Amino acid sequence: MTNRKFKIVEDSYYTDNGCSCCEADKWTIYKVYEVVPDGTPDGAEVEVYTNGTPHSVEEAYHGILEYLGVDIEVEYGEE
Repeated sequence: MTNRKFKIVEDSYYTDNGCSCCEADKWTIYKVYEVVPDGTPDGAEVEVYTNGTPHSVEEAYHGILEYLGVDIEVEYGEE
């Protein structure tokens, strides 16, 4: 496998329920970018499709692995 570099960037957005009496809720999200290797035109970062918006760093990691074709199965224990 070749060395590939990814970058996870924290971002946020606000939503409200349409009521002027309440403050809007802040939602933290994470965007995943693949860093284009040096020597390529633009030297840019390309946003990676992660099958949904990651709301945690762990979800962003999961999205990167799925993007690379790694199958992941998570089993949670009983509480």
